[in-house]
Amino acid sequence: MSRKKVIIIGAGIAGPTLALAILKNPLLKEIYEPILLDRQTQDTYAQGAGVVLSSNALHPLIKLGLEDELWKNSQEIAEMSIYREKRYLNSMVTPNWSPDIGGGTGLRAIERGALMKLLVDQVCSNGGDIRWGAKVADLVARGDGVEVVIEGDANVFGDLAVGADGIWSVVRKSIIGESWKPTFMNSSGIYGIYTPEEETQSSQGHIVLLDVAGLSTWPLPGGKYFWTITVPETAPPTGKSTIEQAAEYPNATIATGGYPLSSTLDILSRLSATPHPTLPGGVCAELCQRSSRIVRTPLYQLVFEQSQIVNATSNVVLAGDAARVMLPTSGQGACMGIEDATVLANSLLNNSSIGSALAEYANLRVPRSKSIASQAYWSGIVYMADRWIVRIARDWLVSLLPKGRDAKEMWEKEGKVPRDPMAWLYSLRLEVKVEDKEGGAGQRATSMAEKSS
Repeated sequence: MSRKKVIIIGAGIAGPTLALAILKNPLLKEIYEPILLDRQTQDTYAQGAGVVLSSNALHPLIKLGLEDELWKNSQEIAEMSIYREKRYLNSMVTPNWSPDIGGGTGLRAIERGALMKLLVDQVCSNGGDIRWGAKVADLVARGDGVEVVIEGDANVFGDLAVGADGIWSVVRKSIIGESWKPTFMNSSGIYGIYTPEEETQSSQGHIVLLDVAGLSTWPLPGGKYFWTITVPETAPPTGKSTIEQAAEYPNATIATGGYPLSSTLDILSRLSATPHPTLPGGVCAELCQRSSRIVRTPLYQLVFEQSQIVNATSNVVLAGDAARVMLPTSGQGACMGIEDATVLANSLLNNSSIGSALAEYANLRVPRSKSIASQAYWSGIVYMADRWIVRIARDWLVSLLPKGRDAKEMWEKEGKVPRDPMAWLYSLRLEVKVEDKEGGAGQRATSMAEKSS
């Protein structure tokens, strides 16, 4: 019997994780054949900045056999400290520590391109197929599956189509029609990858709270840093994102996100004077000057309903940013995409039909997405602190908590991650319990996505 084709649109993070979950499971591999499509070329690895993975994402990736490569390409964050400009407020040691990943902090930073390449290379080495430069224009229900229409190329038929094609998902638009766009959240984020002149390995992350919003820096292998800054905006951009270069930042390519280059340069100029506890000169000037990539993006948020992420009639489903768009204050964008892939693979494994698998998947993911998005929204209100009373309360609350709390010690004493503003963003976990199927023919996985109590 020929395998059913799973057309996965988008080779970012959620898409290749799903393909790999299918290829790595002996039962799923017998039934399904994943095919990855991506509109960009293979040099897309050089785009984007970085992501921070917490234990709910690390655990599934380890189960897929990626631990060695993941540990080599990422940096453990052993301590996370919070400052109010120059003033130290608080810190946490071994944040998000979890026994599920064999010890360690359960919090690691990695360049987005490195994670994408790792996942796609693993898909290819396990017999998976990927087609670069395949721009999907539409999806058309046909029989018991879906035809994926590709611009300037032959269409592809699949028994199941998975839209993992990001915030502006073509697949989502084909399911929902009107109201397919997320909501602009009156802010934008700027992200970068910084390489110091002298390599000094670090495992410490920093959050610097400003009068409005703040800056964060996360260590990467080779002494690099992944950095972010959030700024308020009155309106979304009106233009298309372009790749620019500026004399002020000769080492960087700048993705404008649709905003004028001049406004991005103005923000970077102000950022250069922002205090930082460990950078040379005590400010962020070198952070900008020595960044190789700077990416600006408007920030959106919207969790789509079960009927909007699944079209059971034509076997179409959404995953990753296509299924929900969240503010970066969740700290869970990439992690939720990895969760989606894990839960969808489990649902396909545990159900005899694609339709029932998609219903189970949607039933599990939407409530969890709404919970995380709600936390992201309210933490965004506190983080942005655009009112003086919120700013005072934010700074006072963070400084009031016991300093230098050790999440590992708290876990060992209480069996859970301590509940405080520095830990709750990283206290979300996905537990995947795997038991041997009778006869040893393969593995049957049951997933449970839950918010840490």
